[in-house]
Amino acid sequence: MWRELDRDATPDPALHEVLKLAERDFGGAVGKPIADPAPGVFTGGTVAPVGGEGSPRQVLEIRKRFPPDTNNLGWPPLVRALMEKIRRPVSAIDRIYFTQLNARTIEYVMADLGLPLSKTHMIMDKWGYTGSACMPMALDDAVEGSIGPQPGELVIFCGSGAGYTMAAAAFVWTG
Repeated sequence: MWRELDRDATPDPALHEVLKLAERDFGGAVGKPIADPAPGVFTGGTVAPVGGEGSPRQVLEIRKRFPPDTNNLGWPPLVRALMEKIRRPVSAIDRIYFTQLNARTIEYVMADLGLPLSKTHMIMDKWGYTGSACMPMALDDAVEGSIGPQPGELVIFCGSGAGYTMAAAAFVWTG
């Protein structure tokens, strides 16, 4: 299933350099199988590129269940750090949209941040988990339902990919 990339047999000098750095910095983990069952989504990327004739069938492989409190523990400090960076209190958040994975997690995080649930919107009951599209979908659904942000409001997106890659971003809604 996994195809190991041999940096010494790679004709592309740029790719050769990337693989050499990966070997130095990450023990050569790029394009190699992971020995330990590590949490993550294993599909796509350089190991199994998507598209083109003869491409391998893409299959979502989760090797180990994520700790159930990963987002509960990760999202609140991430949002707080973002708000500190933009020099605004958490209470200044007008709307916040999360990765739509678990309603209880969103409720927990909103309580942890001291924000009412009316400042977020959930769509997993309509469409389930939709991956990276879920935050803009939640925003769009709120706008379409006339409960979205108003011009001048501070909007935060906070999400995670595969449970461990997390990011938050702040925007002022212009309408």
